[in-house]
Amino acid sequence: MSEEDRDKCLQAGMNDYLRKPIDQTDLLRMFEKWTRSESTKSSADLSIPPSQFPAQAERSINASELLQRCLRNVDLASRLLTELQATASDRMESLQRSESQGDMQELAAAAHSLKGAAGILCAHALSAAAAQLEQAAKADKVTDLEPLIEQTTSQLSLCLNDIPRIRQQLKQETT
Repeated sequence: MSEEDRDKCLQAGMNDYLRKPIDQTDLLRMFEKWTRSESTKSSADLSIPPSQFPAQAERSINASELLQRCLRNVDLASRLLTELQATASDRMESLQRSESQGDMQELAAAAHSLKGAAGILCAHALSAAAAQLEQAAKADKVTDLEPLIEQTTSQLSLCLNDIPRIRQQLKQETT
């Protein structure tokens, strides 16, 4: 959601705002903000322990961030990875079919869904590629679609190829 969406929510009477995918640290801060008394707010320590994973900036899926998002629940993180593996083929077929049929609304919806799934998995490059594809479909920028679908497909392939290594890292975290 954009700042404009955030402002609309607050103007509609919401007390605060979190955007999806929900970040654990942001959620904890929000919870602390709205549940603690003024005298205890400043003493809250919301820091997350540093990861034992190697630097993740160049990785397809940020395993450290994924584990934090899953509240350090390795089984949950692993299930999310399995879900991506199980749905990847259908997701890509939907993108390609929608593009070939010229169905921009369906293409935007499929790209949006992939963007959200990638965001939950901390697959930031995939999420960004899917977001660009979604925006191009919404704007009916037909000439931009093929390279954006290729970029999204490439990022998804990187994620899928990286899953065995990420699973290994997650297992090491529990030992």
